[in-house]
Amino acid sequence: MSNFTDFFPAAGGGGGIPKYAEFTANGTWTPPQELIDAGGRISYLVVGGGAGGPHQGSSGQYTGAAGGEVKIGYNTLTSTTALAITIGTGGIQAVYPNTTGTAGADSIAAFATAGGTTITASGGSGANNSANNGNNWGATSGTYSNFPYASSAHPGYMGIYGRGGAAGFGSGGGDPIANTGSGGGVNTPGATGFVRITWFE
Repeated sequence: MSNFTDFFPAAGGGGGIPKYAEFTANGTWTPPQELIDAGGRISYLVVGGGAGGPHQGSSGQYTGAAGGEVKIGYNTLTSTTALAITIGTGGIQAVYPNTTGTAGADSIAAFATAGGTTITASGGSGANNSANNGNNWGATSGTYSNFPYASSAHPGYMGIYGRGGAAGFGSGGGDPIANTGSGGGVNTPGATGFVRITWFE
């Protein structure tokens, strides 16, 4: 197991308290000069938008939509050039006669602009009434060819990010929490994505 100091240099005047920037909508982030002087090492959490849930069909067979992809890691920046942050929108729930919700959009942290590596977290895929799907799958319930089946949704990273949508109308408690990249359940839109950048100076 790596030591914490393998990823972050020893803290300077900040006394070891991490700094962070969070994005729930598109924006820009400018790496501070103090970060670059300290080695430019950051950690990131990038979450794609969740997919929209399916239309409630008459077959009693439902599939929650997939949550957005979740990427967690480290990057090294070398300049104070402002970089773009794109937050993936959540997918739209299916509207009759369509049975499949739309996919969530990608979230992107363009770290390459400041000398790092750009990170893209894909949006979740839409759901229909008969199959599991995509990144961070949603739950499935109902019957197929007279055989009952059921599955649990992906629980999400850190218990919230990129969760799969609930199976069955009304289960899972309504719309997913905003900016978690969670997939929608039946007749429910997906949640928008999220980006967090953490660093020491």
